[in-house]
Amino acid sequence: MHTHAMVPTPYLRGEGVHRIYFSGRNDKNQSHIGWADVALEDGSATVLEISKEPVLTPGKLGTFDDNGVTPSCAIRVGKEVFLYYIGWNPGSTTRMNIFGGLAVSSDNGDSFTRWSEAPILERSRIDPYINTAPFVVIHRNEFRMFYVSGVGWDDPDNPRYLIKTATSDDGKIWQRDGEV
Repeated sequence: MHTHAMVPTPYLRGEGVHRIYFSGRNDKNQSHIGWADVALEDGSATVLEISKEPVLTPGKLGTFDDNGVTPSCAIRVGKEVFLYYIGWNPGSTTRMNIFGGLAVSSDNGDSFTRWSEAPILERSRIDPYINTAPFVVIHRNEFRMFYVSGVGWDDPDNPRYLIKTATSDDGKIWQRDGEV
């Protein structure tokens, strides 16, 4: 982590300890996901530990997240932790392409493995631009996602977007109908 501490994403590990995932950047300006464990008591916060190594690094060359990863949501699903994240990839005619990814931990958030090298939020007929920043809640045994859906670009540096919703039975495969 040479610069930045972006998009703090909390996860309650237990016994008053919150793990805050965040994205720092390396010397190539690529985001990696690390964490800080924080104890929250009586209105104060104490940093207990900061990760020495990232828990998620940019993906393989050519994948949607080969130029960086940034957390957007961490939730417990059974005995696993699902870390939804933003995958960064340079654009050819626009500044960037960003899509939503999923990494899974079986050790309470100490390490993660990509669920897929493809994004869980890819372009589609109803979402033809960027689709990213998944934030997921579980309600009545259904996963509901709120995500950023691009609706166009004002110029190569400035996308326009809305917040849309998606649903899933397992938190991995999503149904999107364009609902804003």
